[in-house]
Amino acid sequence: MADRLAAGEVHVWRAHLGAAVGRVRRGTLFRNELERANRLRRPDHREAFVFARDMLRTVLGGYLRADSAQLVFEMAAHGKPVLAGQSIEFNLGRCGGAVLLAIASGRPVGIDLESCERDIDIETLADACLTRNERHVFDALAIPLRKAWVLQLWTRKEALLKAQGSGLCRDPRELDVPWPATHSGARYLHEQDRRWMLADIPLGIGWRAAVAVEAEAENIHGFCLGW
Repeated sequence: MADRLAAGEVHVWRAHLGAAVGRVRRGTLFRNELERANRLRRPDHREAFVFARDMLRTVLGGYLRADSAQLVFEMAAHGKPVLAGQSIEFNLGRCGGAVLLAIASGRPVGIDLESCERDIDIETLADACLTRNERHVFDALAIPLRKAWVLQLWTRKEALLKAQGSGLCRDPRELDVPWPATHSGARYLHEQDRRWMLADIPLGIGWRAAVAVEAEAENIHGFCLGW
């Protein structure tokens, strides 16, 4: 497992609960994490939450060469989790049993993913997250193309808001993000604030994902724990 993070790098880890059946560990989690899991009504949601937290602790423990069960998390402004006393930055994105984890050194990072198979009211999502200019483009698209298009914009906005630490406390309709390119893996500097770089993450057919990091990343490396 890669555990060295050079300056200017972003590491993106991916994993899926379906590849870890019978190997989800609850023993690495703190009591407050288990309490959060137990408050979820659906068993599959509880299992997915525990899986994601165990993955987070396992990967971070590898970078820090520390016992994953002893890592202490704190909440920054607007509830973004951070590691107490560490410069390593991270962000977690979940969709069903799929998990993405972004890691960077000393600079904020955010990540998000969405499944195109989810039953989502695309018109409602477009109303909630698109700027006026983006909405004009959305309305001009053929109906079969709209879902993937708006989900890619949504993942970029969510990743950027998470990196900035504001989450959905800020209205995503205030953010113009670059429009999806015709190829996956494209990178962009955010035009409204060029301190931030956005990059699409190619996960294959049926998925849309993006990562945002402060300052342009020299390299984005992907690692798989099972997908």
